[in-house]
Amino acid sequence: MPSLALGLGTQHLCGIFLPAEGGAAPGVSFTDDFNRANADPMSQPAVGTWTNGPGGFGSCKIASNTLEASTAAAYCGARVLTPVFGADQKATVTLSAIAGSFFEGPCVRMQSAVSGSCYHLMTGGSGAILRVYKVTDSTGTAMIAGDFVQLGADIIPAPVLVGGDTISLEAIGTTLNVYQGATLIATRSDATWATGQPGLHVYGGGGNTINAFGCESGGGGALTLGAMVIGTSFTVA
Repeated sequence: MPSLALGLGTQHLCGIFLPAEGGAAPGVSFTDDFNRANADPMSQPAVGTWTNGPGGFGSCKIASNTLEASTAAAYCGARVLTPVFGADQKATVTLSAIAGSFFEGPCVRMQSAVSGSCYHLMTGGSGAILRVYKVTDSTGTAMIAGDFVQLGADIIPAPVLVGGDTISLEAIGTTLNVYQGATLIATRSDATWATGQPGLHVYGGGGNTINAFGCESGGGGALTLGAMVIGTSFTVA
């Protein structure tokens, strides 16, 4: 997998996708709190659908009302199938219970059910590192470390990320913006993936889990985050 300092640790994520300008019509949204019976592979929410394990990504499962990788030491992920989003997307996760390096985060412009190619913001270094990757699904069967190509240098959050902090990856045209909270901290450019769907990646191992997910795109204004209980659940206002 991509080289990051330190070993895998135990942490959780609570997440929400915030809207970006342009793209799909305002009001297109999808949420999933994974609050349902254990299922491997994961079951679908009441509204909207996932493609579980698109392309070379392994599948995800639901365990104790959270989402996690079905396979240890594997790149696992999911892509929103419906509803359909516009090209411009902003994906945000709220980090929780950071304890050691960890490898997961939001994806934008994930290509299709048979290709997990996308842009991905990955956490690492016990909250001291962020990296933007262009992910190219070279085989369509199993992601390999070489599929992850880092765009630009390591991004050093200041202060170091802790539980409750939010990080975002925004795609507008060929620009990829990285946010720590509401602050723009880095920008990358790439023209490889012009469209696609929001998604997520969770590396199998180290207790990596995601507690909830949501996404919205297309000029609808800010999607407000409400009260959160870090590590267990959250409510969207």
